[in-house]
Amino acid sequence: MPSTESSTIIEAPAQRIWDYVSDFGNWEHFTTRYGLLSVKRQSFRLSEDCVAGENATVIVTSNGSSLPWTITAWNPLQEISLFTECCGWLKRYASAITITIEHQTPLSARLTLRYEWIPINAAMSLLLVSDLMGRTDKWVKMMTEAIKSGSTR
Repeated sequence: MPSTESSTIIEAPAQRIWDYVSDFGNWEHFTTRYGLLSVKRQSFRLSEDCVAGENATVIVTSNGSSLPWTITAWNPLQEISLFTECCGWLKRYASAITITIEHQTPLSARLTLRYEWIPINAAMSLLLVSDLMGRTDKWVKMMTEAIKSGSTR
């Protein structure tokens, strides 16, 4: 499965990092994409009547359409993983996002974001590779800035 990964050490306690990444409302801040003529915002929320944890559903809405992601791992202070399949006419792929937190010291931790995808057709493969390269670096940088400044949604 093709993937891209980015990692950094954040000078903040693991609990503060976990509090930020485990609140899906914060994800909009680091996944918003800015194009030359547009801004693509994504909103993230837990499905109604759902409690955060393994097998819960996170609804991602972008440009008026919604896509469910399943939480496949939920290990407080350590890891969150989500998985989805998109089977539209042109967009056919499976994706996984994993965020891990590794304690370094009482006041710092390594944050790693890994994005994996399985394109189902060759054209989509080329589009996804070009679209996702470097995105994880930007996401980790934006998460780091938000965590350090204490800003949340």
